[in-house]
Amino acid sequence: MAETEKSPKLTCGSLLLLGVLAALVLVAVRQQVTGREQDSWPLTAAVVLAVLSVFQIERGVRNFFWGLIAAAFLTFHPSWRQPANLAGAAVFAESLVLATLASVSVAWYLTFHPRFAWRFWPVIAAVLAGCIGLAWPGELGPKDPRPGLLAMILTVSGLLIAVLLARQLRRRSPAESPSRLNVWTAGLLVVLAPAGGLLVNRFLDSRADTSGNLLIPLREAVRQLPAGSTSAFTRSQLDAWCWPHPWLVLPLLGFALWRTVRRGWKQWTKSEPPYAWLLTWASLVFVGAMFFRTVEDTSPLLVMIALAVLLLVFLVGDLLRGTLEGLTLPPPEEREPAREQPVKNVTV
Repeated sequence: MAETEKSPKLTCGSLLLLGVLAALVLVAVRQQVTGREQDSWPLTAAVVLAVLSVFQIERGVRNFFWGLIAAAFLTFHPSWRQPANLAGAAVFAESLVLATLASVSVAWYLTFHPRFAWRFWPVIAAVLAGCIGLAWPGELGPKDPRPGLLAMILTVSGLLIAVLLARQLRRRSPAESPSRLNVWTAGLLVVLAPAGGLLVNRFLDSRADTSGNLLIPLREAVRQLPAGSTSAFTRSQLDAWCWPHPWLVLPLLGFALWRTVRRGWKQWTKSEPPYAWLLTWASLVFVGAMFFRTVEDTSPLLVMIALAVLLLVFLVGDLLRGTLEGLTLPPPEEREPAREQPVKNVTV
């Protein structure tokens, strides 16, 4: 993240860092997926995009170091070595959902920034529209409407939450108040980004409806959704992403989710942007999307694997930070003043 004294911008160093990380992930992943019968390049591209997205999300919530830990954890996750039905197109759609969440995390940072990020907002708008358009069902996109709908829900709800929190933070008059223009721009993207995604999908899909109504594909996709059920939480489904064992991972994920709420509340009480609540909100959205899976569904669970990695890495980092905070004495002006003892009258 850029320094708050300067206007945020995409520096050459950030682009070089993402390029080097992508090259390292590419080399590591190709050794794990080259033995498959189907073409492994779509799967490789999807994994690289997912790892970069996880790095950016954890970097925004914690810092650069924990972002690298999360990226390495997902790169060498055992799921890529399993001979499961990891079709490249389906995994790529899931990776676009993670790219959407990474873009929303950057949008959170821009919304809370004290300077207007006029150079960065067009980039975020284009990335969000592109991710939604490519994840949406079409000639070039997946046949399943759920990734596109999930990307749209993440964009709309994530930006709305950022706008509401930034408005409340401005009323507290903190030392670095969010720029009003950033808040207005984020609110504008709530409408423009999904509409842009549907326009991108119509441009790429020659079979799209020509009546000019962008809501027709949205209504058709909602009708194709399966009925909500709890079949996605069976043992076979949980084993697909709760590595190494559900009874070990699920309690840790619940504890990590509580730590995100707790850390975000601490940031909020200090009149700081509650970046930890980004993981809280994303966890609720991803778990809610699991209710629209069926037992026969063999599509990948990349978003849940990535969510488990993000929460577990956050848990370790937050526990270490809490330990260091307990060992560090606050400055004298923040300590509780000692109570004055009443002076007794002494008579001679």
